[in-house]
Amino acid sequence: MPSSAPLAPPSPQDTPTPLPGGRILLVEDQLLLSRLLSRQLELQGHHVQTAKDGREALLRLTTFTPDLVISDWMMEGMDGIELCRRIRTDKRHADVYFILLTAKEKVEDRLTAFHAGIDEYIVKPVVDQELLERVRVGLRIITLQRDLGRVNAQLSASLEHIRHEFETIGGIQRSLLPSVLPHDHMDCELVYQPCDESGGDYYDFLRVDADTTAVVMADVSGHGAPAMVAMAIIRSLVHSLVPGSASPAEALGRINTALFSHLPTDQYATMFLGFWSHTRRALVYATAGHPLPLILRRGAVSPIELPRLIGFPIKLVEPNVTYDQAEVTLDPGDRFVLYTDGIIEAWNPRQEMYEKRRLLDVLSAHGRRPLPDLCQHILQSVLAFCEERPLEDDLTLVVAEVR
Repeated sequence: MPSSAPLAPPSPQDTPTPLPGGRILLVEDQLLLSRLLSRQLELQGHHVQTAKDGREALLRLTTFTPDLVISDWMMEGMDGIELCRRIRTDKRHADVYFILLTAKEKVEDRLTAFHAGIDEYIVKPVVDQELLERVRVGLRIITLQRDLGRVNAQLSASLEHIRHEFETIGGIQRSLLPSVLPHDHMDCELVYQPCDESGGDYYDFLRVDADTTAVVMADVSGHGAPAMVAMAIIRSLVHSLVPGSASPAEALGRINTALFSHLPTDQYATMFLGFWSHTRRALVYATAGHPLPLILRRGAVSPIELPRLIGFPIKLVEPNVTYDQAEVTLDPGDRFVLYTDGIIEAWNPRQEMYEKRRLLDVLSAHGRRPLPDLCQHILQSVLAFCEERPLEDDLTLVVAEVR
């Protein structure tokens, strides 16, 4: 639409610094103004295409990809506001920088324009110095946005690569852990839920001799790949040193000493180690700072907590550490519950800890249910307590019943 506002002359004392060439679509229905603005922009090294209204501008956009659009507001056919709305819905041009030229000065007009998606608002008469500086700013913003987009794309690719590596590590780790815990004299049920793609919890049943099975549960400090590597080292030491040990206390001492040589980081681990004799129906056990199992006697309602044993986590203090051990007899139908502190130290959004008392409550209420049901009740109790807060530690649970 014709306007009585002329192109204002530049300030004689200021000559703009030449801009790096940008691709600009100029939409203006006044031919003289369009030529003047186009000439000023081309002198600054920009590549300019022109259109006389919004419809023609949309046609230009089918073959021309601008960095920046400069458009009059009031034009025949399609005005600048509608043009901006159309551009913002086109994924090919959604990030283009849009400068609106208009004689409208009211606040409500500016709000209408910004709501439509324009980036810059220039009131006529247009001072070419101001326009060129606004173009400079717009191109700088577009350049920064595109640089940021490239960096974000690279970061996303890197994160995807890391995620894939963690999934691979997690797959390797899961291959080191038994998916079931077969035992000739026990029925066992397992819950294992790492807080990351790979975790630091370790559990195992392994044969010591014809009469004895070692029951192992460990929790490595930290999370992610370092914890997984430490877990793999501990598993290797367990399989190497436990079968040749006369007792769980001796085995823990040997594992602790060896770990100082095999794990150069500052990581450590808690571990429960029990030797189950099926002929004596006795579990001889020692602990290196790990929670002791809870005992569910057949016919009893409440679980039993075993007397406390002193034992430092492995690789926490010094290589030569001795461990105490104790023994508990288990009759057919008796159960024991092994767990890592990811259960009792789970947090909810109110900064409350799950604690052992809640685990004891679940065992008192559901302790005689079938093993799979009992494990699910415990898991769901922890997850419900945490609400939407993600687990911050690996969660491992083993429930076994003597046949």
